[in-house]
Amino acid sequence: MSQQQPMSMRTTPIAIVVAIAVVLAMVGLWGWSKLDGGSGPQPAPNPTTSPTASPSPIPDPTVPETLLWQVRNDDFIAVDNLLIGSPTRSSQTALIYLPGGLLVDAGPAGEMTLGRTALLADTLAAPRALSGLVGVRVSGEFILDRLGFAGLVDAVEGVWIWTSHGRTRLDGPAAADYVLTPIPGETEEEGIERFSDVMHSIFTRLPADIEQMRQLITSLGVSARSTIPSAEIVAMLMSTRESVRAGAYTESILPTSVLRAGPQPIDVIQQTMSLLMLKRVLPGSVLWPGESDPPRVLLQTAVTNAVSTLSARDAIVAGGYQCVGGSRVADQFVTKVHIPDLSSAAREVGVGVAQALGISEMQIVVGGMTNPTVDAEVVLGSDWKAP
Repeated sequence: MSQQQPMSMRTTPIAIVVAIAVVLAMVGLWGWSKLDGGSGPQPAPNPTTSPTASPSPIPDPTVPETLLWQVRNDDFIAVDNLLIGSPTRSSQTALIYLPGGLLVDAGPAGEMTLGRTALLADTLAAPRALSGLVGVRVSGEFILDRLGFAGLVDAVEGVWIWTSHGRTRLDGPAAADYVLTPIPGETEEEGIERFSDVMHSIFTRLPADIEQMRQLITSLGVSARSTIPSAEIVAMLMSTRESVRAGAYTESILPTSVLRAGPQPIDVIQQTMSLLMLKRVLPGSVLWPGESDPPRVLLQTAVTNAVSTLSARDAIVAGGYQCVGGSRVADQFVTKVHIPDLSSAAREVGVGVAQALGISEMQIVVGGMTNPTVDAEVVLGSDWKAP
């Protein structure tokens, strides 16, 4: 026995190991059979994002209906002004150049030239004043200082213009000087033509890639400001670029009359001619009664007393309305407030304007308006006295 015991001790562990191996093999075979045709539910793999999958495309922003483009000189006065109308509401892009000396009503800030509205802290003052004057919706404003305008020109690798010496290339600083520095003896229209020449070259040389356009606008930094998101500025520039390059645009100067010439000119709008032009080039953007907030009131005057006219304007503005400067009309003794129709909205404006002027509601007249885009029209008679 003493010789067999060691052998028994050696074989027992081996038997145990063999037994364990057999059990594991049987378990493995059973598991394989379950995986290879078993009817039990299979766990779904965890979803993962493919590293090569493209992100969902971000839709392009809507092109604004109109955009007021201003370029300011070193005194922060907008020497150059352009209203861009996208083809959203018309068949073609509209480029309407505006004199910097155009007289507008800036509400509480009073009457001033369009160029001087760029000095105001209220960034919406210029779009609102221009909209009130010309009678079209102005979606937003884009203002460039001298440095910003020069940076824009350099970003498109300069502009090409026509001079008496032929076709000439200007870099950013030279282009800024060219559009911001008045030439002695030059008319406003000649200055606008120089600005138009440069803007045409800028529009044709803007990048075709939207990401490059975004980077261009971002690079202008604090030298540019706007009242609408930069994405909408980019969209408008992309649209304008395509229109100008394709020749699908109209170009015009707002009809005005010179009230004062010289280094600091003042111009007044020619209401009838301007309205006809804007209805032609921006037919879908023209304001109609009831659209404006605050309501627009055209002030026509039959008196030659400037103090009375200014007092009437102040009374209208104090009443909560936007005053649109009109023109001199035939002599009329009794002051009248004209409204477009007998709707409740029109009557409310008529009564409010009459109260602001301190006149009787019996002086409200339905019809007889010379400008169909305003909410009411006042013909100031010689009987009117400041309340």
